[in-house]
Amino acid sequence: MTRCVTDAVEHIKSAKEKNEVKIEPLNPCIFRRDTPENVCFGKVEGESNNTDSLKVISYSALTTQELEQLEWQLKVSENKRLHAVAFVEANQEKQSTLESTIKDMELLIKDLKSKGLKVENQTESVEGKCFMLSDESNAELC
Repeated sequence: MTRCVTDAVEHIKSAKEKNEVKIEPLNPCIFRRDTPENVCFGKVEGESNNTDSLKVISYSALTTQELEQLEWQLKVSENKRLHAVAFVEANQEKQSTLESTIKDMELLIKDLKSKGLKVENQTESVEGKCFMLSDESNAELC
């Protein structure tokens, strides 16, 4: 998406350095609402080709100030893209960590349940032995 703007910037810089009067466009860029995020070479996917919301800019029509503005917008857009990529990666890492923690907790819960059942069984066994000893003691006393 930003390649069109980059190509335009480079083409205009080289043409202005050579003092060429007329600059032939490499490819016309179509800007929706004049933002570099919406730069494309054709119809925007999923939208109709509404000519009053699209503004065609020829490379030769750009002034130095407009060129600088486009460069700045390109840098801002690239920074936003990099920030979004980093944000997504951080969220994926966070999600992975949470899933790992949940699995560890599930294993811990199963282990504790198993140990709890084992203790219950031992308690019942000890209680049974206590009753048998109590019955034997009572029988000896009688």
